Amino acid sequence: MLALWAEMNVVVADEFRDGNVPAHQELLPIAQRAFQALPETVREFYWRGDSACQEQSLLAWLRDEQRPQGPQGFVGFAVSARMNAALHAEIVATVEARWQPYSEASRAIKECAEVDYVPAESVGPRDREPLRYVAFARSNRRYLPTAVR
Repeated sequence: MLALWAEMNVVVADEFRDGNVPAHQELLPIAQRAFQALPETVREFYWRGDSACQEQSLLAWLRDEQRPQGPQGFVGFAVSARMNAALHAEIVATVEARWQPYSEASRAIKECAEVDYVPAESVGPRDREPLRYVAFARSNRRYLPTAVR
């Protein structure tokens, strides 16, 4: 895993693992090291991760504004969601009017829509606001769901 400070194009934390270690295992310590490596002058924090980052302890930590071993306050994030039957059903059921174009940079039409999907969460306070799920699609309706805060 690599954690990159995007604006500066600098790797702030990395961990190379044996090939038999799952991609979604023990991501929180790497995320904590990445945020701790940023200079004190950084005041806005965002996290973008692929579907391996859809791991409950990491997401709970990112959502906790009093997070231990990390910056205090809001951290925005977008993490690619793993497709499952319930999520796919909600994406397919999303009415056409909710789909909005977001890019015309290629021959394919690219659209996005917020999806009415609220999975059960096993970690964190029950009264917190649920994550938003946004689906991205090309003209052939191949879906790429993302969880967003």
